[in-house]
Amino acid sequence: MSGVAQAPRPHRLAEGGVIYLAMLGLFLLTAGVAVGVAWRALSSSERVAYARVDALAQMARTGAAIHAERVVEAVLSFQALVQSQLVSLSGRLTAPSAAFDAYLRATIQGRPELVDLVVFDAASTPVWSAGAVAGSQARGTVTACWDHLGGADDVQIGRPRRAAPLQQPVICLRSALLNTAGDVVGYAAIVYDAEQISARLREAQAGLAGVATLLRSDGAILARSENPRLHVGAVVPRGSVEAMAEMEGLRRTSSPIDSRPLHVAWRRIPGAPMIVGVGIDPTPLLAQVAKRRRMVMWMLAVGIAAMMAAFMAAAVFLDRRRGVAERDRVQESLERDEAEHNRLLSTFVPQPSATYHGIVDGDGWVFDHEVTPDMIRITGGTDLPVMPGGPAARRAFFRRVTECGEHVREYRLRMPDGSGLWIRERCRIAAQLSPGEVEVVGVVTDIEEERRMRAKTEAGARLTVLGQMAASIAHEMSQPLAAISLAAEIGLTHLKLPADVPKVQRYMESIVRQVERMRDIANHLRTFSRTDDGPLDEVRLEDVVQGAMDVVGAGLRKDGVSVEIAEMDDLPPVQGRLVPLEQVLVNLLVNARDAMAQLAESQRRVSISVERSDDADWLTIHVRDNGPGLPEAIVQHAFEPFFTTKPSGQGTGLGLSIAYGTILGFGGEIALGNRPTGGAEVAIRLRLAYAPQTAVPESGLHTGAALPSRGRVEIGHIG
Repeated sequence: MSGVAQAPRPHRLAEGGVIYLAMLGLFLLTAGVAVGVAWRALSSSERVAYARVDALAQMARTGAAIHAERVVEAVLSFQALVQSQLVSLSGRLTAPSAAFDAYLRATIQGRPELVDLVVFDAASTPVWSAGAVAGSQARGTVTACWDHLGGADDVQIGRPRRAAPLQQPVICLRSALLNTAGDVVGYAAIVYDAEQISARLREAQAGLAGVATLLRSDGAILARSENPRLHVGAVVPRGSVEAMAEMEGLRRTSSPIDSRPLHVAWRRIPGAPMIVGVGIDPTPLLAQVAKRRRMVMWMLAVGIAAMMAAFMAAAVFLDRRRGVAERDRVQESLERDEAEHNRLLSTFVPQPSATYHGIVDGDGWVFDHEVTPDMIRITGGTDLPVMPGGPAARRAFFRRVTECGEHVREYRLRMPDGSGLWIRERCRIAAQLSPGEVEVVGVVTDIEEERRMRAKTEAGARLTVLGQMAASIAHEMSQPLAAISLAAEIGLTHLKLPADVPKVQRYMESIVRQVERMRDIANHLRTFSRTDDGPLDEVRLEDVVQGAMDVVGAGLRKDGVSVEIAEMDDLPPVQGRLVPLEQVLVNLLVNARDAMAQLAESQRRVSISVERSDDADWLTIHVRDNGPGLPEAIVQHAFEPFFTTKPSGQGTGLGLSIAYGTILGFGGEIALGNRPTGGAEVAIRLRLAYAPQTAVPESGLHTGAALPSRGRVEIGHIG
């Protein structure tokens, strides 16, 4: 019965929809006719606006041309003055008198648009300059007088340049000096500040939107009302100059610089190869027309809005139930999210930290340092914690801060009660006090819990790597097994003959050697899979490389990857732990193998080399592959946890993240980049192990006596 009762409802909704659509269609038809009539009326106002813009462009062109003609007149006046004073009756160019020199220098001081007045001989060599005494004013202005355009009877214009020292744009206009025979004996030139001329062009625009430009006839921009420092000296397209071949004219075009629409009115300046053009942007006037059009359309839209309001009211009523249900669902979801957020906040326990600040010199000595009271809660002492290696390690840490601006190190600290604590110390420069002293601030953080979590993650990652290499390990073990089987079979055969006992002995010795080889492989894999979270030790890099190759070498050979290892016999040990360093190197070799999977086997090459730093405190391991390299976006995120470029199921995204944390915990650095010749490169920088004589016995907490201000401080040991 419920189905029968609800059946008429869709039918009524369909009828209402037809009615609404019919009313809407009738209204739209009426509105369309009204809009068409209004649009036709407004189109005439658009034509009027275009005609007005043309008139404004011509008016502004007249004002700009007046300024350009004044520039030409000033050059001709200066030429006439120099002609009368410096060209002798014999037709030679003479040096100006002291009075004439002073007059010209006074003239340029009173006119900011004039940068320099220059007189050239017939070979265009400057013989006098008003800015020569000022020095800074003259530098760079003479070079603006080269590359002139124009005939000997015209005012010639040089290519715009930038004058030192302020790199201001300047232009040079010159006119020839003639003797009585009509021969050229020199030139009188005026170097103008292009920005000042641009300001005059801007005044000619009278506040109209657009741009005024002064051009050489070859298209080089001499002055421009907008951004002259940026555009002076640029060359407009040849087509724009060719379109202004007539003496004057008007055309509607677009700006060759920013492509905005312009109504351009131009005029060529008589007696000089110059074109002045003023382009007025019709957009503001057209915007007014568009505004009136929008007003009419808005009035028409009001009626449509009324009908649409009624239509939407019905739709809102019909969707009310669904809207209420959706709001309830969203509210419930928000409440669940807030409860989860509060739960996470309640379980979050921040890592205990303490801060310090002080002054450090270039040798790593610390002065006037202060430690917050939280330090005793973390380390059990009231001073800076002592790093493994004693005061020498502390000084080396601060030296690293002064060299790089910031440094981070993780180390194991023994508390006064005999227990151990892992801490992370981060220090950075706060201010440069003098060339040899900096103010530093540091944070000491308890990372014991973080280290435990990291150890679990590293153990899981090691097992993941071992699982990936299972097939390769089986291949490595199959070789000694095959040798044992063959030697055993041959030995059994020779046991039947008494004379073959020596041969049987050799085969038995071969079996023993192969068994020892299998035992070494198994022992190293067992060591590699164990968690190594002990204190820092002296580690030889040749042992690290050999151990990593024992684990992954067979897999690399199986996949056609050749590994080139540099000589490492005479290298000093570094501070770290053997197994984590092996794991880092194994991860890098596996990543290099995967990166070269698409290459031919003859091209799959990896190199391992070690570089000794100039300061003799570091060793740098370089692992380079011959693959395609990494995009910059991937390099920036490579050390982030769970970031991987491998297909799903082939990578955990933890290898480089664990390597980063491991090397950082050893007080070292790790960097990833691309080689210029192709392929990726990883550089691991490790500190050399401290000499035994620098260590301080672990005999408890020692603090030095109070020292005078600015005295050198050696931080005591926490035993």
